[in-house]
Amino acid sequence: MTALDFTNNRISDPNSGSVPADLIDLKLEYNFLPSIPRVLKFMNSVPSIDLTYNRIVSLQGTDFPDSVTGIDLGHNSITELNANSFPPNSGIRYLLLPNNPLSKISSSAFQNLPSLRELDLKYSKLTRLPLGLASLNNLVSIDVSGSDELVCTCMEKSLESKISSLLPDNVVGDCGQTSVYVFFTELSHDCSVV
Repeated sequence: MTALDFTNNRISDPNSGSVPADLIDLKLEYNFLPSIPRVLKFMNSVPSIDLTYNRIVSLQGTDFPDSVTGIDLGHNSITELNANSFPPNSGIRYLLLPNNPLSKISSSAFQNLPSLRELDLKYSKLTRLPLGLASLNNLVSIDVSGSDELVCTCMEKSLESKISSLLPDNVVGDCGQTSVYVFFTELSHDCSVV
């Protein structure tokens, strides 16, 4: 057995149950999980985690197996990311967090994600772009569309080279009435270094 589908089962206890350790696909979308299920940590063959439409409120680096390269946690209740949210030297290449009430991302939140290429933060409650984006050397795309409270100011000047290095179509979203890409490729030049 390589896959199990527990979608739409009203599962709410993240600490009970067991699955085969060599499972490569576990579907747990549309449940009532308040945190990452404990069994995922021991699934050493799982390439991606999809826990969309649950009630997950926080992430801990100890929640994820070393093998995971993709995480989709859209439509949950995550409000914050910090230095302990992801495992050290993680191989995570895409992180999808759309439709979470995410309002705080520490400057060190992405320090353990050296392989991250795709970041989806659309429909968040962010008011500022996370300064930790500057440390994502392999980042190819970022989506902050629908984050209506997002503003770009000279306080984010340190992100200018990171955002400017991306293709315009791969920087999706606006800060106020200006696209994020235009702000960092045109307007932020007038900012003094903060």
